[in-house]
Amino acid sequence: FTREFIFDIIIRACVLIFMLIAVFFASFACHFILLPYKGSSTSWIGNSYQKSLLDKNSNNKTWSLRTQDQSLIKNTIKLNIAMHKNNMLVTSSHPYASNWYSWPFLTGKWVLFYSEGSKHIMCQGQVLNVYSGTLSVIFIFAFGIISLLFPKRICHDIKINWWIPASFAFGYCASYFPFAFIKRAMFFYHYIIPIIFGIITFVTVVDNLLINHQIIKSAILTLAQIFSALAFFFWSPWTYGIPMEDFDIRLWNRKWQM
Repeated sequence: FTREFIFDIIIRACVLIFMLIAVFFASFACHFILLPYKGSSTSWIGNSYQKSLLDKNSNNKTWSLRTQDQSLIKNTIKLNIAMHKNNMLVTSSHPYASNWYSWPFLTGKWVLFYSEGSKHIMCQGQVLNVYSGTLSVIFIFAFGIISLLFPKRICHDIKINWWIPASFAFGYCASYFPFAFIKRAMFFYHYIIPIIFGIITFVTVVDNLLINHQIIKSAILTLAQIFSALAFFFWSPWTYGIPMEDFDIRLWNRKWQM
């Protein structure tokens, strides 16, 4: 790697980190602004942040407390620490909880939010997106091992471009495998971030590792978009609570509803 290449990577990483931090704190700034009132239980959030919250039933609200001796950065950090500590104290089981290792191949339960007659709203994976992401991540690591074992048999351009999908595969692993160490009940929607990295990994695998086969690459990506759109409409009744009678035909895995 050249010095310019490494310098470019560092700049890109710094820009990305800055954007992540900015979005993170901006989100909590909106959260603090839109939620000015005390809830039913606020003792866990800390004294400093409690002082900025108002009693909704009071006729004389002192709005200056919202900013008096308050720090957005400190409140955001302390609130996240408090949320994490309380989250880890949840030990009760849940009928729709699933194991982290069941998510990549959709062998766990869905999360049912609403059910009335033939209407259902639930969280479950879109089969095409989940499987393409999982298999792409597995492929990337397998391809990396093969490239190390048989370096002369792999095209130089493909080996050079391997790091691009590999970086997204790393993001997948970094956002997925930490769930293995969490003891509390978990649900399929915790897998949303790894799914995003998985989808990006799939696209970059096709785009970069088929760099010398433009027609095949275009065909695969076009078909992926078509089938993804069809899959979205097929499972959309379970996303938007659309009445439907053919419930079982949409069951990819019976374990979803067990």
